[in-house]
Amino acid sequence: MNGRSMQHLDQGLPTADKRKLVHERTYDIRGYERDDGMLDVEGKIVDLKPHSFDNHDRGYVPAGEPLHEMHLRLTIDHIFTIRKAVAATLYSPYTICPGATDAYSRLEGLTIGPGFNKRAAEAIGTVFGCTHLTEMLRAMGTVAFQSMWPILARREKEQAKTKSAEKSEKRDELPRKRPGLLSSCHAHSPWSPVVERQWPDFFDPAAEPAAREKLAGGEVPADS
Repeated sequence: MNGRSMQHLDQGLPTADKRKLVHERTYDIRGYERDDGMLDVEGKIVDLKPHSFDNHDRGYVPAGEPLHEMHLRLTIDHIFTIRKAVAATLYSPYTICPGATDAYSRLEGLTIGPGFNKRAAEAIGTVFGCTHLTEMLRAMGTVAFQSMWPILARREKEQAKTKSAEKSEKRDELPRKRPGLLSSCHAHSPWSPVVERQWPDFFDPAAEPAAREKLAGGEVPADS
């Protein structure tokens, strides 16, 4: 299978009923700290089938050869603005598919944050982009945060060591900025122990009953 293996993905789940694998999609998304201080987030999507099949444009796709293999790299600065975006299509079901990669350069200048997925889709243009690359882009935004926040925290710590105690005290007196991850998931809900530990100024256990009441009434709880 060209060195590629079909791996079981059911570890941790209840034992599955008798079945056979018919398709595998894998995402590989990684964050790299660059020497110039920026971040590269690189994503790869691969679709494989364990059986061979005919294809109009390619003629024949052997078992284990990718039906899709697309790559996307985003170069991001410290405020999560995309400075460079480049995509490539190595395998596709249609010979026309690689023509969609140029559309991803239009991501340059966008900032990853609230509303990014919508802005990105508008910039790319549905009929000019690739469904699979755009789907992967959503996860790449999350990886950007997972990669950049530790880097920023380390840099802030390093900078703090060079400041005088007086400057550090003044910094501590400034109003705290609302964390971007607050209310983004269960672990970062205002009443969670994670928020209490990491951002005690924003810990709000009283917010839980109201949020649950809204959810029971069919409303989507707003960010606190």
